[in-house]
Amino acid sequence: MSRFSGIQTYQSYYSPATLRSLAVEPNTNGMLIATPASIIYCDRREPSPKDLYRSALTEEPLYSLLLEYDQTIPGDLRHINIRPLPLARADQMVQYRFWAVDPDGTHWLITSKGEFAKYQSNGGWFRGDPPKNLSVILPNSQCGTWLFVMECSDHTGHRNVDIYPYLHGAVNPLIELDVTSLVPDLQAVVFDSRERLWLWDGAKLIPAKFRYDAYIYEPDARSVFLTDTYDEVHLL
Repeated sequence: MSRFSGIQTYQSYYSPATLRSLAVEPNTNGMLIATPASIIYCDRREPSPKDLYRSALTEEPLYSLLLEYDQTIPGDLRHINIRPLPLARADQMVQYRFWAVDPDGTHWLITSKGEFAKYQSNGGWFRGDPPKNLSVILPNSQCGTWLFVMECSDHTGHRNVDIYPYLHGAVNPLIELDVTSLVPDLQAVVFDSRERLWLWDGAKLIPAKFRYDAYIYEPDARSVFLTDTYDEVHLL
């Protein structure tokens, strides 16, 4: 515990303008966001890189790649620092380039200014000076796992790469529940030690629970099991 030196911003996610409080739902570990009129249920499970075709290095690259969230530029746009790190054979490098694969599978070249350009199989190469750090802005419209690649070529023309998967994550609001009939001006939500939900209106705590209107159809028994009582059910 004594080795903790502080806390830092990891990534920017979801920021509803009317947020009042947060609570973690104990059964699913989902996040509840309280606004004056509603409760928003969100999920922040981090996906695995689906396009990472190799899970381990089979050849030591000339340079290694490190990506870090740029804490010096906060805000809605997510700035990423790309840091090339020289390895043992870095002096054999003749040319290099940076490229990326977005969550949709589209390939992009990364220019010397840190901008995304149309990918070309033999384009985007740099020669001469050693590679420098780049600052890249990830678009908020393309959340998911990005793959960043540093590709190097030596004097024989042999190419090798280092790939860094980076989660450009986002909180996914799954459902919004209107609570104005229970609490006209919701101030906070909280769960107690027995996992019971309480709503706070600024003056009193109101006990509440989630209600599920769902059904299960059992084809072998030709039966429908309901989670609530109904006067009439129509099967279409």
